[in-house]
Amino acid sequence: MALKTLSQRAFATALEDLLRTIPMERIRVTQLAKLAGATPQAFYYHFRDKYDLAAWIYLQDYAAVEADEPQSFSPQQIDRMMAQFEKRKTFYQRAFTDKSQNSIEGYVNQHSYSMAQAAVERLQDGPLTTQQKMAIRYHQYGVMGLFKDWIFERLDMSRSQLAEFQYQQTPDFLKRALSQQSFT
Repeated sequence: MALKTLSQRAFATALEDLLRTIPMERIRVTQLAKLAGATPQAFYYHFRDKYDLAAWIYLQDYAAVEADEPQSFSPQQIDRMMAQFEKRKTFYQRAFTDKSQNSIEGYVNQHSYSMAQAAVERLQDGPLTTQQKMAIRYHQYGVMGLFKDWIFERLDMSRSQLAEFQYQQTPDFLKRALSQQSFT
């Protein structure tokens, strides 16, 4: 593993450790650096701020599922993705309680929308219609709300049931596009 990735992982571990006892808004880069055995300058070499680090952790989890076994969009793929997020359940619970301007929720929403937009535009070889934009946003907000309910254990359904439900609620045009999308 490259030295850069090892450094990034050290900062990620430090953030996860701090989030167990300190809310995201109170964590400082100096604390992260000290816990990771590095300097604040080393942190800023890799990340803009602690929110950029949280987004990096999310992207690592997102990519981990596809790196092992790329699959097309399906209930099983959604379930594998949720299983990966479940491994860092405490991190996601704590990170999603942060409501700051740079919160992970905003990042995940933007990432999800961008992925969907790219997939649909690639499939139809052209820009989204206004109706498609609104359908993607509506669906994405529902998925995010259910994800948060699931991660905070406010749903009476299993992970696989939720994955199946989310898949069934995905608009058909988006299912077709995501089924042909590489998620790496």
